[in-house]
Formats: sequence, C-alpha cells, structure tokens
Amino acid sequence: MNLPAGNGLMPSIAYLDSLPVVVWYDHTNGQLKGEIATADSASNGVTFGGNIQTLDDGTGGGAYGTAHDVGRFPSLAIGPASATQRIAVAYFDATSRQTLLLTAKSDWSSITPEGSTRVIDNGAN
Repeated sequence: MNLPAGNGLMPSIAYLDSLPVVVWYDHTNGQLKGEIATADSASNGVTFGGNIQTLDDGTGGGAYGTAHDVGRFPSLAIGPASATQRIAVAYFDATSRQTLLLTAKSDWSSITPEGSTRVIDNGAN
C-alpha cells in the first residue's frame, strides 16, 4: 500500500469521560502514537497539551531485532470507569503482518508490554 509520508495518518477518536482521545499512525517512523486532550468545551474547542505518547515504537521491547512498521489502521475504544485498563487500541504490524492490541490506564500508564503479549492474530490464520 502506497501511503503518503508523514505523521497523523489513519486517526481514530473516542471520548474518555469528557475528553477526546486520539490515536494515529506515524508513517514517517512506523509507530503508533496517541494523545489525550486536556480540555474540551463548546466555547473554546478542544485543547491538546502537546503530550503525544509513542504507544508502540516498533521495537517489540527490543525483542524484534529490527524495527517493525506498527500502528496502521488503529481502532480505539474506551472502557467504563470501573475498568482498570480503560483504553484499548487494536492496530496492525505491517512487518510481521500481525494484528496487535494494547491496553492502558486513562493516563497512558500501565501499557501492555510490547512483544508477544499484544498479538491478537499472528498473521498465519
């Protein structure tokens, strides 16, 4: 698939309580990125604080040996307030042709470790 170079491709958005959360594919670096807004109001619009997180850097926590092209086609979901890991993102690893899932708390902490723990479909099925 020929994609334009750049960052911010294939965005997915959901609301975490009253704040928009956006995840996207950074084609320049082959990474999955995301950010949680700091405010959202009818009069001032959405405010992002520049706290962009690299959710998957394509290294598999150092397990891959070479960098993978990760983050394509992200799908974002937000769980209920009672969920420990409220944020879930399914996305594609173009290098290994696997579908991956990461989960995180509502401040991006406790992200599922990179590597085999994220594999939903190993690409062989």
